Amino acid sequence: MAQVTMSKSDQDEVIKNIKSCISSSRGGIPLSTLCRDYLMLIGEPLPYRGLGYSRVEDLLQVAPDLKIIKGPKGEQIAQFVPSKRQRNDHQARLISVQKSANGGRYVPRASRKPNEQAAEPQQQQQQQKKPNIKETNWRTGGSNSPQKEVRSPALLRQLSQPQANSGRRPSQENSRDGSSRASKNLTWRRASPDDDQSNNQQQQASSNRGGLRKPKRSAETNNNNNVNEQLVYTPVVCPVASIRNPYEPPAAEIVATPHITTLRNYVAKNKLGEIEFKTIEMVIEFSKMYVSSVTVGNDFKISTYPNGGFTAQEALDLVARLAYDSLVEKHKTSAPRLQRTTDDSKAMQRILKILESHPNGMWSSKVPGEYSELYSEKLPEDWLKQIMEYPQVDANVISDKQIILTLIESPTVCENNPVANDSVVAPEEIAAPVDQPSSALLGTPPPIILPKEEHWDVYITNANSTTELWLRLVGDSFSVQYENLATEMELHYLGSKKLIEGSVKEGEFYALQLDDCVHRVQLQSIENGTAQCFLMDHGQMELVPASDLKVLEKQFLQLPFQAVQCELKGLEDFNSAEGVQELLLDALIGKTFVAQPSPEYLDQEYVLSSQPVPLTLFDTSTSEDVNVNTQLWEKITSTILTPKLPKEGKVIEVTVSYITTEANIYVQLYNSVIHGIQQKISMLNVEKLTNAKPLVLAKGKIYLAQFTDGIWYRATITSANDKKAIVMFVDFGNSATVDLGKMIDLESAMPDLAKIPPQAVLCTLHHLVPSPDVKICKKTVDRLTTLLPEDKPHLLKVISQSSPPSIEVFRRIDPDNLLVSVNSSISLDHELFEPKNDKKKEEKITAPAEKPEKEKPVSPVRNLSLKTLPSPKIPEVGGYLDVIVVMAASPCNFIVQPYEQSHELQNLMLELQNLLGVDKGVKLQSGEVREGGVYAAKHHDGKWYRAQVNNLLKGDHFASYLVDFGDHIVVSIDKLRVLPQNFCALPYQAIKARLSGLKAINNDWRVEDCVRFQELVCNRPFVSVVEATGPDLINPSEMVLCLRLIDTSSDEDIDVAQVLISEKRAVKAG
Repeated sequence: MAQVTMSKSDQDEVIKNIKSCISSSRGGIPLSTLCRDYLMLIGEPLPYRGLGYSRVEDLLQVAPDLKIIKGPKGEQIAQFVPSKRQRNDHQARLISVQKSANGGRYVPRASRKPNEQAAEPQQQQQQQKKPNIKETNWRTGGSNSPQKEVRSPALLRQLSQPQANSGRRPSQENSRDGSSRASKNLTWRRASPDDDQSNNQQQQASSNRGGLRKPKRSAETNNNNNVNEQLVYTPVVCPVASIRNPYEPPAAEIVATPHITTLRNYVAKNKLGEIEFKTIEMVIEFSKMYVSSVTVGNDFKISTYPNGGFTAQEALDLVARLAYDSLVEKHKTSAPRLQRTTDDSKAMQRILKILESHPNGMWSSKVPGEYSELYSEKLPEDWLKQIMEYPQVDANVISDKQIILTLIESPTVCENNPVANDSVVAPEEIAAPVDQPSSALLGTPPPIILPKEEHWDVYITNANSTTELWLRLVGDSFSVQYENLATEMELHYLGSKKLIEGSVKEGEFYALQLDDCVHRVQLQSIENGTAQCFLMDHGQMELVPASDLKVLEKQFLQLPFQAVQCELKGLEDFNSAEGVQELLLDALIGKTFVAQPSPEYLDQEYVLSSQPVPLTLFDTSTSEDVNVNTQLWEKITSTILTPKLPKEGKVIEVTVSYITTEANIYVQLYNSVIHGIQQKISMLNVEKLTNAKPLVLAKGKIYLAQFTDGIWYRATITSANDKKAIVMFVDFGNSATVDLGKMIDLESAMPDLAKIPPQAVLCTLHHLVPSPDVKICKKTVDRLTTLLPEDKPHLLKVISQSSPPSIEVFRRIDPDNLLVSVNSSISLDHELFEPKNDKKKEEKITAPAEKPEKEKPVSPVRNLSLKTLPSPKIPEVGGYLDVIVVMAASPCNFIVQPYEQSHELQNLMLELQNLLGVDKGVKLQSGEVREGGVYAAKHHDGKWYRAQVNNLLKGDHFASYLVDFGDHIVVSIDKLRVLPQNFCALPYQAIKARLSGLKAINNDWRVEDCVRFQELVCNRPFVSVVEATGPDLINPSEMVLCLRLIDTSSDEDIDVAQVLISEKRAVKAG
């Protein structure tokens, strides 16, 4: 192993960067691609050797949430799989508190129930959307795109500070939150507005929508002549994606994969009933996962949870496969052609034989299937009642539908028993067995039955997020029995050395001693002797030596596992907000509360694979009832700081909310915060507030402004007159013109909401404009719109902490899942820009009326820098030129180097590094650097290159062009050196080129076409045929070659243009 030269903190930073690379790709990325993506994203090679690892995979094994799997072609795939219950380093305090809370086995007591007002505050709700994040006249490309259904705020839990009163429980209609979740089988739909007058405009705006459509520019906006027209934008309605948003996918959205088709055919053939698919999108830390379930008929349902897919379709395909396998197993022995056994005595004897083969007991629901498989007959209808009366059979009744049948005596031993001769002995005449078997003998305990009362006493054991809260139920049927079990386990196991004989198995249950407590655990995974175990009664994960696991005796599996996963209603969207877990730790862990769950979960079975139970917590320990959900919401929002981008060179995942006409972008760092803000706004009685008092306008103050969709958003005033105002929506970045009557003073209506800083962060795209001779235009913004859709997260790298920050954005491109720089994709495509107007005319218009400064004499240093480089030799039209493609944006824009001078360029680069080294060479003063001069420039990779300065920027920074490689960079004065004369003899090597003989199939190269072209040509040598030469359309002073690229590396010559044409990406040029 290589010597370690980097610290533990360096390793943590590298692993964090690796996760950023992988998390942007659902399904993971190949190891070979990981190194490339790391270099592109971070700007330096993946330093696994510097960390002491000989292979990349060795480094990945250090992080438990980084996995390596085999891909479909046998390649190694790196995946970021954050465990829902994983214990991280930053959870040390959490675990210590949990151990102190759980270690002493504090017995929680039942609490007083909350009063009526605390349980269910009554407030007005509205539909929830976000304002437009696009300008209609610039971003029309997506105006007809389908829109997702938005989860209505009427279906969200209302939160407000409760008021103490008589102490009665909430009334039936108020407490059960029927509008929130009427049934698990219902899909979300919009609620009708409660107030016709206040919602009239909203209804009118949405009356013609099927789902959600983007509104047209209103006549009011177009005809407003009293406000600055240049600032009037008509936003487009865009839905807010819920963190967990259940829906029934329409049949048109479900791709008929082989598994789905097989399931449908099987169900239709056997007439099992209707098929109903459901999918839920879940967010675990920063990764999305889709979980699907399918219901067949009235008595069959199966889910993929806790597993899922990286896409909704993948989850649907998985659940279809699971459903088909389960149905085949269930129905293969119960075909309608089977005749029912008419001899009851014979049937009972057969059942006894079946139970004899299951010495550990058998679920009663499994008996009919095995009976039919063995005897090709069906059981009598009342077989269960009959067999439960047999003295040889012990029936452990868990519930009406859960009965465990265990054979006490073998039929061969009891041949002379009256029962065997069809003489049934009454149950009261037979002594009860000494040891009553239970479901523990089956290897898994029964599910826990949730209380039927609408208020539960609960004890919080673990809190990973607002959507992953673990609790134990308090009461005689729950916590008392658990405490008895825990005491028995301690007496049995403490000091015991009964370890596992042989190897342990994933998914099995074991006993584990932690400190002075013994826990029932399930083995999740084992690697290098370390076991990852889930504490089934606490809801948390532990990493322990596998040798610490002990045999879990059957008597300790009679009690259901006690941990129940819940989510805090109204706080779902804060599940990934930074600092929330610490807040939950202080507020909830080790405390007892009264919980009000959604009504459909009352008196239901709960197992580990069940969906989290949505609930509201109340603290009734004092005379004043406290709605804990509301209290947490207020603490979360009050402690939110201004969104800040990370330090220079660091990467963060963001959402692009708006793109300006200058191609600047607004990004959102915390979508959960914005969703929570809109949820809180939806609770306001806006009609009452708008009629309260006249509005006082002030710049910098945050108001609520009603957008054309009828929804209210936080906004600041840009300018105003007596009737209208131009406002900017501070959480999204876009602007609109609104009537003053549709604005509310937020500080008066909801002071806490007004204190939350704006959530949209303005950024500039680093080095987007390739040359000082071109400018942003409509094409530029249109391409950015395509590359940066607002409904997908993107990776943002901070280049400079300027004001506004300069950033680079990365995204992944299908179908090969390649990570690409959006900045580079734009800047390399010169067709996306327009030439600037004549420079002299611009100066005549924009220059201040000042006396021109006298031209200073040119210094020897500057005079040397103004020398130009010779041009490379280009053959005549029809001639051959061996080239290497060093950079490619699209078939109409790529950079080549002459192959015959590649050795000379290599030597020049080596000599240049040796000459300048670290801080060597002749430095320059800012006044000595001139546009058009050729210098030595130090790139961020630490190497020196020949560069031409194209533009003088502010703060002694210079837009420069690497003349041998085609890169555009920005360098500071301290990274420029005088280029000695002997380094000016070699012609510049970067030659602009375009592919001849073809054109884009739709007159514009799609992103996937450009990526495919890059795969075909980048860093490869070709024999090219010069078809034409001419000036660059954007910069006429530069030459562009029109080339045929021919790959002669194999026996058969391959024409790149023909490859693109054959793949239907291009057509022959006419």
